[in-house]
Amino acid sequence: MAVLNGVLAATIMVPLHYAPPNTTHGVGYSMSFGVAAMIVVIAFWFLRFLFHAVRIFAGSSLWSAQVIMKSCSQAYDALPSFHINDMWRPGLLAGVLYSIGNLCGIVSIQKLGDFMGYSLNQTSMIISGEIVICEVFSVQNATMIPNLVTF
Repeated sequence: MAVLNGVLAATIMVPLHYAPPNTTHGVGYSMSFGVAAMIVVIAFWFLRFLFHAVRIFAGSSLWSAQVIMKSCSQAYDALPSFHINDMWRPGLLAGVLYSIGNLCGIVSIQKLGDFMGYSLNQTSMIISGEIVICEVFSVQNATMIPNLVTF
């Protein structure tokens, strides 16, 4: 899983590298990245729906429209709830903050180059992770902080 995560994170800027120089920059690339991410999420939700529908349909011995509709209805019920009333505020905030960070990361890579910009982006994640560790676990002793970095 770590190798897959590393490969996917390292190849995030490949489309921007091959884009014509005067066509796509920070905001444009971020928008296309967001649209592509939305398409992938919808595709995976649809695949998950189909998986449940086929699994339910394969369990029945009849082939009729009623069985197909029943399997589709049960497959929809098997999908997790969106909890829109509960999650729209934190989801919107998380999405906006992630988009701002993603846009700033793209601009930093364009301005500083792949080596410096991407390295700084990764360093920011390490620092924010350390801050969370310190806040969540309420590290009282300052001598424990180097141990958190080195595990």
